[in-house]
Amino acid sequence: KTPIPRRRSKKNAALPKRTRPSRSARGSNSLPVIRTNLTKLLTEINSQEDIAIDAWRRPVTAASNRSERASQYIGVSRNGYNWQVLINFNYCKKYVGTYPTEKQAAIVYDFYSITFHGLKAKTNFSYGKMIITDMIQSYLDGTNEFKP
Repeated sequence: KTPIPRRRSKKNAALPKRTRPSRSARGSNSLPVIRTNLTKLLTEINSQEDIAIDAWRRPVTAASNRSERASQYIGVSRNGYNWQVLINFNYCKKYVGTYPTEKQAAIVYDFYSITFHGLKAKTNFSYGKMIITDMIQSYLDGTNEFKP
């Protein structure tokens, strides 16, 4: 038997069908705003003389209260033997990737946090103007992928 196609109700007829994003649009580095945000941020950084982003410190909790998957860094958690990075973007968590060390994952989180939230980003480490511009240039000059 062939399936009978479902009809749309009259009130929903004007709404477009929901389509799944293409495979290329679902990748970790496929967020369209990254490149534009980075170029805006680079011009903003170059126009100011002294810029520094201070590290955000999480309140200290007892080690026994933390899960084995939890990290001491923001946006980083254990995934098997590696450390994964998740960042909030447009009110949903976006998977960035996995990294062998917790510190590498924290640096990658910082880069994407600075990309999306600008100079007011909550980061794991403190950064100066030179380091931020180097991070942005390496992303823009490379294959649109940040490598710590």
